Amino acid sequence: MGKLTPFKRSLWVFHASGGSCNACDIEIVAALTPRYDVERFGIKLVGSPRHADVLLVTGAIPRDFADKLRRIYEQMPDPKAVIVVGSCGTTGAPSTTPTI
Repeated sequence: MGKLTPFKRSLWVFHASGGSCNACDIEIVAALTPRYDVERFGIKLVGSPRHADVLLVTGAIPRDFADKLRRIYEQMPDPKAVIVVGSCGTTGAPSTTPTI
């Protein structure tokens, strides 16, 4: 694992979904609403990985999507980071306990 370098500007995020149940996607969209408004901190969703600093991944990643996700990661400029959201992405299976 490489050394984490600080970002010197606002974070632009590209979201890639691996086929999740959309619970995490709803939470991500909720963070963009005026109630939480993460854009006031400079965090912004972008439509292209070439403009992104962070790759935000939701859902368990199937084998056929792994190479596409790797290609998306390679298109991102340095420095870059990856954030995995939810139990599907971190464990590879949906949670058996509902989150509250």
